[in-house]
Amino acid sequence: MKSVLLCGALCAHVLGTFAQTWQPVAVPFSTFPSVNAIATSTDVNDDVLYLATGPRVARSSNNGRTWSVVREETGRTFTSLGFISANQGHAGTSSELFLRTTNGGSAWTAVQGNLPQPIFGIDAMTRIGQFLYAVGSTSDNDSRAYFLISFDGGGTWSHTELSSQGLATGLTDVAFADISTGCVSGLNANGGVILRSADGGNTFTEVYNSGVAGESVVDLTYVTSTLVYAALQTPSSVSGANSRVLRSTDAGATWTELLVAADNLQLTAIGFANESDGWVGSTSSPLYRTTDGGDTWNLEAGAPRQAQTIEPISESYILVGTISPVSGTGLYELRDFSSSIGEVGGLAFGHDLELSSPLLQAGSTAQVSVATRTHLRLDFLDAAGRVVATPLDAELAEGSHSVELRDTDGLAPGAYFLRLSSPDGSKTISVVRP
Repeated sequence: MKSVLLCGALCAHVLGTFAQTWQPVAVPFSTFPSVNAIATSTDVNDDVLYLATGPRVARSSNNGRTWSVVREETGRTFTSLGFISANQGHAGTSSELFLRTTNGGSAWTAVQGNLPQPIFGIDAMTRIGQFLYAVGSTSDNDSRAYFLISFDGGGTWSHTELSSQGLATGLTDVAFADISTGCVSGLNANGGVILRSADGGNTFTEVYNSGVAGESVVDLTYVTSTLVYAALQTPSSVSGANSRVLRSTDAGATWTELLVAADNLQLTAIGFANESDGWVGSTSSPLYRTTDGGDTWNLEAGAPRQAQTIEPISESYILVGTISPVSGTGLYELRDFSSSIGEVGGLAFGHDLELSSPLLQAGSTAQVSVATRTHLRLDFLDAAGRVVATPLDAELAEGSHSVELRDTDGLAPGAYFLRLSSPDGSKTISVVRP
């Protein structure tokens, strides 16, 4: 297993209730399979959204408040969507069908032309202006992975087989910052992989590999032209695995692993509203949230479970589609979202906590910065959230204080949480006992 950046918290601490709450979205069908894709058009002012869920594509013309089904394919599963305008776009399936519409979903035609044959599935799509990018596979006995590109809004397509170059055995997502620079993700024999192109998709090179066979990079998202995130999924068969996301600050050229949780949650999706606020979904838990660009992650109280796709429609409006719900809707929204950086439970928390080292050893100290004189408590919590040591429980004056992390000699090796709390709120970071 590769080493993981320890400042990416192993944090299972549950965030307090934020001013905004997740709400279920009403949909016009009784059965609700997994939501596999949510798409917006290039024109962010037209309020038109598309949704791929099971055998259906649904459309909203009022920014997700109401939905209507515009295509249904019994026996198939829609897996991906890509729209270059409110009316013109594509829908990919997990079987031999790739559809195009030019009238907002009223009519669809099968995509013809220079596609790999037999095309099995279009797993993901994205767009830059009139350029459409997709990844897919074939359904013959020797399944192959392809990158597909259209320069004219989907009228014509070309493709490159990346599996024949030994780069990937499967592809799950594609994201481009501009017409030259972008990445595709998936897996190869060595582990989860990210491939990058700097020439518009003509060639790709491997820029990240997890080094764990069976892992896959399942989701990619450009937050800015240089800031990129990805989710790494680890199968349950990998013993002792944790949960990691990936971050690049140089447009995908290099990547850093960030720890989300000590347990293997089997991550499924990642999305960011801005450079600081983001979420990851998994096959088992509610959303984990970051407010510091991925350095620390917290389980968000009241968030939807088993997110399959996370789509920030804008910085203040996020949609989440989930894996097949037992009952009810599989679509959730967070409207009027605003960043809660520096806040917990909606209360301003002006104090700060830093560690001399993320490794808890003899003589380790914590630096506590106090905004105004107040009573502060510093607790160590185990993975179950139980307090196992309290190095500080006192009133501190304004300023910076060095706190010896005492009473920790008896702690077993493993991951712990260090929580600084006051009457105004709390801050939790992670520490590892080697």
